[in-house]
Amino acid sequence: MTIDYSLGYNSNKESNDFLRCFWAALRKEFGKAAWNLLPLRIENKIYLGHCDIGLEHVLDISLSYKIKGCLSAISISVDDSISDAQLKRRLKECITNACKNIDKLELFSFTLPLDNAICFEKSDANYFSLDVNKLMLNIYGYDFVDAKTQSSSLLKNICAWLSFDQLKYISIEGCAFQVYSDTVRQQLESPMKYRLKITANIQKYLDDFISKPYSYEDHLSDIDKAVFLFGQGLKYDELSQMSISPLETYNEQSILCYMSALEVVTLKDIEPSKCECCGQLRYSIAKRVENLVYEVSQSKAMRKMITDFYKNRSQFVHLGTMLSENNYTGISIPLMNKGYGDGLIMQCNFRSADLASIVKECIMWKINDANSRLNIIL
Repeated sequence: MTIDYSLGYNSNKESNDFLRCFWAALRKEFGKAAWNLLPLRIENKIYLGHCDIGLEHVLDISLSYKIKGCLSAISISVDDSISDAQLKRRLKECITNACKNIDKLELFSFTLPLDNAICFEKSDANYFSLDVNKLMLNIYGYDFVDAKTQSSSLLKNICAWLSFDQLKYISIEGCAFQVYSDTVRQQLESPMKYRLKITANIQKYLDDFISKPYSYEDHLSDIDKAVFLFGQGLKYDELSQMSISPLETYNEQSILCYMSALEVVTLKDIEPSKCECCGQLRYSIAKRVENLVYEVSQSKAMRKMITDFYKNRSQFVHLGTMLSENNYTGISIPLMNKGYGDGLIMQCNFRSADLASIVKECIMWKINDANSRLNIIL
């Protein structure tokens, strides 16, 4: 038995809104919609795999498109041995209900625990609140499962902005990765925790971010992406201060993330030029980063420091060169190198305590500059 249903959507957002609404309709009608995703694209058709709705046989569902990312038709197949008029009617009703209810979203509330080291002052906005280590979200969705999935899509950016605001890595409790530095461990053992306070403009930005209609392909701005990379830099920065394993390259990773954040936030600063030899575009990445730091700081020394960090980042990414031999045993044994840095082989990881603050200041400068020109960021 096969059902072919023409839809004819002309936008990616409308197509994905329909699919979310349709999966919710299947869950409501049949009680479940569990996937064994086996995506395969052949010409203009995407075969999704097997969908279990609690019947004896699974559904095989495929999506057709005329414009990439835009749903033109949906096809549902069940084993040829089944010819059930009632099942066919119920599936068609799910499709028609999804078409009719694509704009009918409900508001769902979730409470998520941040990691135990976090303690925020109580603050309330329309779509999210903070209280101690609890993050409360109000999310629009087609059903509970859909809203929960949507909240997961937003959490990465929310935690990144909280980390950026507090200059401290913030994650959700139970994540595979939680960072507890020695200072944080002392705070955990103390009966009185230091309470963090979210900045008002960051709170407003996150509230607007959560409430705005979800754009599936470009929901995050360049600044959002830079802030996420910055948050990852904070994570590795904090790990580099812990006694875990001398074999880990946390400093290299933190510098990589901080420099990448500056790369992303300056993406539109210089128009790429075409190489006369090979025709490929040249993006002047290092120049963009250096220009931003100098424009913000008006300091040649600061520009040189960031340039050096950027060179270290390039050594690590392109050549696999580490900043440190990780061989410090309590006594320094100075040795020379002939390739990079200040001429000495580093025995232990070097980090600048000011690097995170400098990168944050540069990103905030870009935010304020964009806001003054376009009034769209913070």
